[in-house]
Amino acid sequence: MQHAAASANQMLAQQYTALLDQFFDADESGTLVAREVELALDSQHRLALPLVSLAMPRGIALDEMTVNMTVRSDIAEALPLHGAAAGGVGRFYVSLAPHSKRDTGRDSEHIDIEMKFTALQPPEAVMRLIDEYTNRLVPRPVQSNAGGSDGRDNTSTPQEKSDEH
Repeated sequence: MQHAAASANQMLAQQYTALLDQFFDADESGTLVAREVELALDSQHRLALPLVSLAMPRGIALDEMTVNMTVRSDIAEALPLHGAAAGGVGRFYVSLAPHSKRDTGRDSEHIDIEMKFTALQPPEAVMRLIDEYTNRLVPRPVQSNAGGSDGRDNTSTPQEKSDEH
């Protein structure tokens, strides 16, 4: 069971990595750059929308799920433990079995298992990253090229204009 829980945690880490990979591209230097789409809010304003700000990083779409199963113990063996520690480790093989419906006694070959899966909050680093991109959403006014026809994009925010001076 411990191995199953550890494997589930490893799979969640891979899921979050895959989630973020779909929203970023590497530039020539290897730096990850957020994929963006530009939205026209109206005829005077544009918004560069990082796609990562739309992500919903949930581990499981369900809040809680309970799984009941019955397994049959097929083989159990003790393996010697190598190294300084004495003793050994156990390993057993199981196969799925029909649900035991008997109320009297328990078949020693069958094991009833109930597992409860609960959705966890996403890692804080993932949430902070998404929040950072979400907080940077600021509409930019569209400016005409009447003042400068040098072919450059003159679209800038009021903050960028004040930084130029």
